[in-house]
This record gives sequence, structure tokens and C-alpha cells, in this order.
Amino acid sequence: MLIFEDFTKDTLKKYTGYIKKSPLRCSDVSVGSFLMWNKGSNLQFAVINETFISKRDYGDETVFSFPYGKDENGAIDQLIEYVEQNDLALTFYGVNDILFEKIKENPKLSAVMGGYERRWSDYIYDFEEMRTFSGGKFAGQRNHINKFIKHYGLPEFSAITEDDLPKIKEFLLEYKEEHTQRFYIEESELTSTEMMLEIFEQFGLYGGKLEINGKIIGFSIGEIVGDTLIIHIEKALRKYQGAYPTLFNRFVNFVYENSGENLKFVNREDDSGDLGLRTSKLQYKPVFLLNKNLVKVNSPLYSIKKHPTLIGDGIVLDQITEEDKQNYFALCVDDEVNKLWGYDYKTDVFLPSDVNEDTFFDVQKHDNSIGYSINFAIRETIGGELLGETIVYNFTYNRNAEMGCRLLKKAWGKKLGQKAYQMTLEWAEKVLNARITGKCFKQNIPSFKMITYSGLTLFKEDEDFYYFKRKNIE
Repeated sequence: MLIFEDFTKDTLKKYTGYIKKSPLRCSDVSVGSFLMWNKGSNLQFAVINETFISKRDYGDETVFSFPYGKDENGAIDQLIEYVEQNDLALTFYGVNDILFEKIKENPKLSAVMGGYERRWSDYIYDFEEMRTFSGGKFAGQRNHINKFIKHYGLPEFSAITEDDLPKIKEFLLEYKEEHTQRFYIEESELTSTEMMLEIFEQFGLYGGKLEINGKIIGFSIGEIVGDTLIIHIEKALRKYQGAYPTLFNRFVNFVYENSGENLKFVNREDDSGDLGLRTSKLQYKPVFLLNKNLVKVNSPLYSIKKHPTLIGDGIVLDQITEEDKQNYFALCVDDEVNKLWGYDYKTDVFLPSDVNEDTFFDVQKHDNSIGYSINFAIRETIGGELLGETIVYNFTYNRNAEMGCRLLKKAWGKKLGQKAYQMTLEWAEKVLNARITGKCFKQNIPSFKMITYSGLTLFKEDEDFYYFKRKNIE
């Protein structure tokens, strides 16, 4: 029987030995990542027959790391039973391309869909190349380091100790002054960085600081997982030209000298869609990008090869297209509309920092492609402008799903929401053989009317929401 334990620092220590044996080389399945990005994720761990699985929330869905250890097939059987009993999706996160193919070929797993977003792909480098920067292709990095030494003198690099924390806090204040425009994900990362400085040694992670004349101008924290050094934190002051390549090279050598491990790769994590960071990381000549696929098993959308068009009385539901980007962006960033959904794009950690008209279009397109959801544009005529959307999403292994609808304010009062919701509901039940549930905030009277008009009935409520389903669904 599969039993998951909630994340605490103590439970993480209990599972650290299994985590460090991960063959994935993926930053998402690592001690440092679990420490830095556990907030609000309901992170849990399990081991069955010496096989490790992590479980966490990803948006509206529960996801799992693919089992690794002594008995992967046995763990998959247990995991299928677990998601069936708990009516969850069977979705794997942090799946590299090789493992993705392995999952598709596994006879225990069917109707497999998946994909990745480039901005979350990890940059993987050859460890020895990063340690030496030898050869013509790294002449630029060597030049930056030489100029750094010429301008500022030979730096000191040493392990971070408890006595260094006051000076590192001073460094972080100066670092924040260099980065005054910080988005939600960057603020979260800084908060996690401050926490990591207090506890990284307890978990066997490496921390090193770069100093000039006793002043800390940069530091890194990373860990060894399998044959890979994963660097979770790299921060330096930009006013010291060449500080970043110097910090990176010194940290790799620091781990080499202090670990005694035969390491093959360095993982510098993703670029989160930051084009400047992408350019910088590509300049270090990664040997490959580790694409981190989300992989959904038993998705009802697997059989949908072409996006359907639904036509009703004065309404058309069809695919969201490139021509809809402007209206779709307006729909997604309208605070008044999305307050009724309980959504605020400004605190969505899955979005890039520079949100634009491509952002939300690309997100829904990606979610459709991996079997997480299907979105319909709401129009009054074929080829008409997008006035809203319906979405069927969060498909569980048992073929249950949720449904939502939102409209631009200029479409309010036309009963388009009622028609669209009912048409989408009937399509999902008939074509996908899905059992649909809905919910709305208690104060959202228009949504209450829209959902009940479609034929769903209220079956429970909590402090914030009403919940709806078909009468015959248990």
C-alpha cells in the first residue's frame, strides 16, 4: 500500500538518501528544489520496496515524480491503485525525453500525452569543461575571468559558514538594489534563498562564497544527485564585471575538490523564459537541454485528433486561434473577471515575468497538447471575435473532470455563458465520456445560475464554494 508523508524538514532528511540516487539529472527532483519550492504545493514523499515517489500540486492538479529504485513496475501498480482510489490524475512531472519514451512504451500505461515548455528546460553542461574552461569554445569565459582578476585582484573562494551570514545578508541587500524590478517568482526565489542559507548544510548541500578584499560579491549553493552537480543558487553583483563566470568556475572546482565524487555533468537549472539569462546560459555551451515533460496517463483527450467546433443558437464554440490573442489576453488579465474565478495572473508562478499577448495563448495551447485541458473560444458567429472561453480540465484517471467558463465584460448579459457551458458539458459527457463537476464562489450568482441552467445540481458546499454535479453521479 502506497503511503505518502507530508513534507517537513525532518521527513525530507528521512528521504534524502533516496533523492540523491535519482537517475533523472532533473533539478525538480532534488533536495534543494524540494526545500526551495515546497510552499503551497502539498509536497509529499513515499517509498515502497525501496522505490521513491514524490507527490505535489501543480496548478490545479496533483502530479508525481516517476518511480525509481528497486521495483519501478511494482510502484507503478501501486500508484495506479492510489490514483483510482483517490480520484486523482496520473501525471508525472520532471520527465526527461528518454523517460517519456519509456513511459509511452510501458504496457501498464495507456493514452499517454505530454510535452514540455522550453523555459523550464534545464541546462546540462560537461563537468570537466566547466571546471577547466579549456579549449577555444570557452575563450570568452576565460577572458571574462582574466579581466575580473586584472580589475579586482585574485578572488578568494571558500565554504559558506554560519559566521558569513551577516555579510551575505549585506550582499543580498546590495543585490536587491541591482534588481529593483522583481516579479512574484523572483521574490519567492529570494525568500527561499535566505531560508537555504540557514539550513543547506543540514542536508549535505555545498555552499561557497566569492570574495574580493574580504567583501562577499557572490555565492552559490548546490548539491550532488547521482553523477550531476545541480546548482540551485548563483548570485553575484553585476557591477563586478566577470563576477558570474568567476563564481561559476570557482564553485565547480570547489565541489570537485571537496566531494571526492566522479561527476559527469553540471545542471544550472532553467532560464524561466528570461531571454537575457537564456543568452548567458547558452554561451557556456550546454551538452544538452534536459526537457522536463509533464506526462499525463489515461487522458480522455488522447482520442481527440482535431479540435471540435460546436454550433448552437447564436453561439459558436471552437479553437482559440492566433487571431484571438488580443481578446484572450484581455480576458486573462481582467482583474474583475478573474476575481470570480479566484485567479490572479500576477501571482501565477508558472507564468514568465514579461506577460504579453503570446503568454496565455501559449499556455492554453500547451495544456491542450499534454492532455490537461481543452479550451473553447466563445463566439456569436463563425469567424467572429472571441468573447470568452469554456474549459474542461483536470481530468482524473477515472475520467472525472472540472469545467469553467468566463466572458469578457462586453459579453455579459447575453446568456452566452449559459449556452456555452451547457454545450461544452454535453460534448464532454458524450464524446469524452467524462463525468463533469463544477464549482463557483458563493457570492458569484451569475455562475450559480449558469451552472444550474446546464443541468448540474448542487451537492455540497464549503466556506467559499458551491459544488455541482449530475444527479446520478456518486
